[in-house]
Amino acid sequence: ELKLEDILDKDIFLNEKYLFHNIDKDDIKRFFKKIGVKDKINLIKASAKISKQDLSSQYKISKDYFNSGDHISPYPHLPISSYSDIITIEHIDLTDKYEFSKIFWTYIIDNFQPDKISFYARGYWGYGGLGGQTSGEKVHNYVKWFINYVNCLPTQFKKCYKSTNIFLNSEYILEIAEGYLPIIDLKDISLDWKAFFNFRITLDLDDYKILYANIFLDLDDNKIKSKNMNKIQIIYEYFLNNFENWDENISKEFKIWMMNQNVSTEYL
Repeated sequence: ELKLEDILDKDIFLNEKYLFHNIDKDDIKRFFKKIGVKDKINLIKASAKISKQDLSSQYKISKDYFNSGDHISPYPHLPISSYSDIITIEHIDLTDKYEFSKIFWTYIIDNFQPDKISFYARGYWGYGGLGGQTSGEKVHNYVKWFINYVNCLPTQFKKCYKSTNIFLNSEYILEIAEGYLPIIDLKDISLDWKAFFNFRITLDLDDYKILYANIFLDLDDNKIKSKNMNKIQIIYEYFLNNFENWDENISKEFKIWMMNQNVSTEYL
């Protein structure tokens, strides 16, 4: 189902010499599936309680996962030592590569619903027989943590970023920021998947400043490109409409930043 041989430098693919032309492909597929050869990406769940060490060694769970966000017990001297109901995805650890990431997430979006990977896991801490080890605490699951903290999602920059730094490819975002800010490079994202990834849908002051600076780094014969004139107009309107609402420190910083841009009418 997936054509990954040219993208991943991994010895995990079936050699073509095993695919005999005079044998039915479905029969070949059933045979190799029986002996463990896979033709798709699977979800992997560790339902029973399992130690952090075993999660890392057996399921390739990043050790950083155990030290972030809500993975702290009520008593700092009794850290979470084991987990249950952990969900991960085969080969998610390879999604730092743009080409693979785009195929990987397209496949996941097309074949699964986000509720399959968005439920909470449980973390266990403390002494045996007590509540911390019997009922534990709800913690965010691995895939949700992964997209928020690891550069694993493909953008139009042909690089991968974490979801918190990526903009949704909405009509408005594409109109104003395409080519200058990181926009997700995936198509046909359902509303449920948009909610799961939680891509950014609006620009803040820092984004407009980055966009503004990048446009002036991408001139055509020392002039703003015609395709960017509308972008510049939108940016100026944002600055003008919001300047009076900023607090004194932000306004002061903005004035200094604007003067340092050295922009004059010769670029227009």
